[in-house]
Amino acid sequence: MDIIIIMALIGFVVFFFKRFVNVIYLIPAIDILLRIIDVIKTSISDPETIAFLTKWFPDSIPAILDKYTGGIIYDVLFIIYIVIYIIFEYYLIRQIFSKK
Repeated sequence: MDIIIIMALIGFVVFFFKRFVNVIYLIPAIDILLRIIDVIKTSISDPETIAFLTKWFPDSIPAILDKYTGGIIYDVLFIIYIVIYIIFEYYLIRQIFSKK
């Protein structure tokens, strides 16, 4: 279920925005959101909320990749994930220095 939601979001952005930069910004944004939800899961004490968040929200994108793939496929997808983050950092730094 997790992978379907992520792929649908990426497909939505690619179809409607059709810019590479938007896809690059979307993937880290989703990952950051999932990591924030994971921090919330660890800091609350209500068992029902923890169960809901654990059921519907994975820990991060690498956790999704690890859950549904293995071996060399995971390694290749994780390298692509790292490359996307490097490109994301490039766009962030470029935007910071272009404002001056």
